[in-house]
Amino acid sequence: MKRFAAMLMASLMLLALLPAMAEVSLPLVDSPVTLTCFMETDVKWSATRNSVAEVSAYALIMEKTGVKVEFIHPAAGQTSEQFNLMIASNMLPDMIFYNWAGVAGGPAKYIDDGVIIALNEYLDKWAPHFLAYMEKYPDVRKQSVLDDGTYYCFPMLRIDEEAGAGQWFKVAGNMIRQDWLDALGLSMPTTLEELHTVLKAFREQDPNGNGEKDEIPWATTKEYSLDPFAGMFGILNGFYMDGSEVKFGPSQPAFRDYLATMRDWYAEGLIDPEYAMTDASSLTSKVTLNQVGSMYYLLAGGMGTWSNMMKDTAFNLQAMPWPRLNADSPAYATSSDYNKVVTGPGVAITTACAADPAKLEAAIRFRDYFYSDEGVLDSNFGVEGESYTLVDGEPVFTDAVLANDKGLTTTQALSQFVLSASNDAMVKTAKYFKQVTLALENQKASQAVWNQCDISLLLPNVAQTAEESAFIAERMNEIDTYTGEMIMKYVLGQESLDSFDTFVSNIDKLGIAEVLKMKQAAYDRYMAR
Repeated sequence: MKRFAAMLMASLMLLALLPAMAEVSLPLVDSPVTLTCFMETDVKWSATRNSVAEVSAYALIMEKTGVKVEFIHPAAGQTSEQFNLMIASNMLPDMIFYNWAGVAGGPAKYIDDGVIIALNEYLDKWAPHFLAYMEKYPDVRKQSVLDDGTYYCFPMLRIDEEAGAGQWFKVAGNMIRQDWLDALGLSMPTTLEELHTVLKAFREQDPNGNGEKDEIPWATTKEYSLDPFAGMFGILNGFYMDGSEVKFGPSQPAFRDYLATMRDWYAEGLIDPEYAMTDASSLTSKVTLNQVGSMYYLLAGGMGTWSNMMKDTAFNLQAMPWPRLNADSPAYATSSDYNKVVTGPGVAITTACAADPAKLEAAIRFRDYFYSDEGVLDSNFGVEGESYTLVDGEPVFTDAVLANDKGLTTTQALSQFVLSASNDAMVKTAKYFKQVTLALENQKASQAVWNQCDISLLLPNVAQTAEESAFIAERMNEIDTYTGEMIMKYVLGQESLDSFDTFVSNIDKLGIAEVLKMKQAAYDRYMAR
């Protein structure tokens, strides 16, 4: 009897750890409904599909729910332009998938302007699965609403259900060629001085063994630039937290030290001379030509892709710790999503959809399905027997995904079948992530390495009011342009660091103080949510 009681208690405790999910009654509608949705063209599924509607998981979900979605996909690289044209023309689809965290004026402006709707009253009626996640994970809810508690979209959630709320895996970080370290008898660097020593050795001692001085000690893409090094100096190249105070990195004295170091390393040939122009394809070419010794990049599209491409060579890429200024300094992370499970993308419902009550209900129910147990399984794993099988009750990807014979990368192969490899309003789970992104031994080892960092510099998902967002966007357009140009000049040696005080003064003149005041107010409101 005692054993039964203990088992019952254990079962109840396990259930308490899971969101309380109502059962899904399918189809979701009495008669078929067709909705329209604006959604970016993802480079992964577009390698094999003309539309995300052709991805097996989406086709399955539409068949089950009785809701058909016709997608409007802007050409790759034109998402922002087409979004703005769509808003200006007021030719609205029923749903818009977009990075709402980055829209000019903030999501509140688009509600005030009558573009999208506040979802709260409809969630209470038709979205029990979504609300179950919000209730179970308060930190997730905090990252998903505006300061007044308004839900403005169905967000993409990344939840490690084994670790708990507010946690996800590290999907990017520093990496280094362990085989090069071994060839030169070097240890893994952890400090600025140690990293400098290793990068110099990579440049001067021919670790790739081809007899040519063609090694690039450190490289990345233009998206990340030199920002991963700023943390060594206790700042970010942008807004960051100093305790509970929001500050702007380029205005700080430590930023001069950061610039001086980057300038020296660039002059020594330790940084890829094309760092400000390199895209993902170019970086892959340099890495697979056996030229790059260390880099900051993605766990899946970088470490995983390159390791598979180079598997028949001595190539051994391992995670490198976030470097410290010295042995006693914190190892500050600069990756903006290290403290977020809600990163910004999501599906908003438009006023055009809300004008038709039947469509509105269908849209809310359809998006809610993605947060149900069944919807989470469908979106993460696709069609049973095609992209996954059940092994001991758990979904396991098939060789069609993990060992495709079409010359596709793992994420491209996966994107034929599931939504979890790209972005959508859904719940990405640890079960998916571990099988795909932590498939290789070096990927598995990366998490313990990258988790040893200090994330206190990173801002949370703060939200500005429409007025704040408009002002900040206008001011930061000028400030970002100016700082970007000057940082490049400093690093390339085209501008003396003697002008740094003038640089800071010019940032002040461009209005950074008022921007910081608004950012601080937004942060304070976020903390009070």
